[in-house]
Amino acid sequence: MKTNKKRALVSSLLVAATTLSLCVSASATELRGASTTSPYKPVVTLSSSSVSEVKNALRTTKDIQGNSLGPSDFVVSNNSVYLLNTANNAVYKYQGNEQTAAISLDDYDIVGTALSVRNNDVYVLDNNLSVSRISNGHEQAIGSVQNDMYFDNAIDFSVTSKYVYVSEPTSDGGKTLCYLTDPSSGKLVLDRTVNGYMVDENTFYRSKLITENGENAGHSCVISILDAEGNTIDTITLHSDNYIAGAQYLGKNQDGLHIVKQFDMSCYSDGTCDVEETIRTVNTDNDVVTCDAVENNVPSMDNQVTVQDGKVYQFSSSNARAVINEVNT
Repeated sequence: MKTNKKRALVSSLLVAATTLSLCVSASATELRGASTTSPYKPVVTLSSSSVSEVKNALRTTKDIQGNSLGPSDFVVSNNSVYLLNTANNAVYKYQGNEQTAAISLDDYDIVGTALSVRNNDVYVLDNNLSVSRISNGHEQAIGSVQNDMYFDNAIDFSVTSKYVYVSEPTSDGGKTLCYLTDPSSGKLVLDRTVNGYMVDENTFYRSKLITENGENAGHSCVISILDAEGNTIDTITLHSDNYIAGAQYLGKNQDGLHIVKQFDMSCYSDGTCDVEETIRTVNTDNDVVTCDAVENNVPSMDNQVTVQDGKVYQFSSSNARAVINEVNT
């Protein structure tokens, strides 16, 4: 029987972390112009006339290694929300705040680790690194990326009209494998590798922690923004009074400001660390214009903030419901 492998997004520095007081670790300079109203606008509330149905879709548990299972990936597409729950090994579809479909991946001998949706077809990355499409109750094998993965640990997955993208962590900021589909052979053909993580088809990024005093982190982080071929087109330098444990580039807002999710960390003599996650907008002078706390309450979801169709979304849940927020920056 297959078992699910948890994907790792952030640095191992974040192990055994708790929650730091949100946004207050930024210096007064960083918080200059910080927003005073919530940036989170609920766009979809996952609910149902059946409370048990909601609880099932949001069910959490742990595997035999102690990894958290539950809501682990989500996609917003054509006014619908698709939610992958690894505790149930199922994909749930919501329209108009109501659950309209539940796809059991066990029926297709798939153990889902990541999710993508295109033209109402559901694409799933299996824990054996094969890609499958589920459409109208039928499953089609698209191909495998296993031979090209170094760590066997995909952390991002996306399907577009032309490519299948799979990202994995590396020591120098991650890499994204870009595959073309070959309908004649039913295989994925590696077209190119971009040394960075994907934001959208035309934008990738690579983040580098500036280490200090022999530690694995420091108080600065440089994000290199890349084009579709991996060429650097811009850079951002982030600073913090705390150690920076990582950063995720989310694109630009309508004002042309860079949007960044930043992981700040403060460690103590007993070996424990507190972490805060914030979404920040940064101008061309590397000044933080706004800084807003990210509510991190889904242990089974490696990344509760994602970019889809140029919009930033955040996933938040409780035992009774889940909310997809559009993040206004």
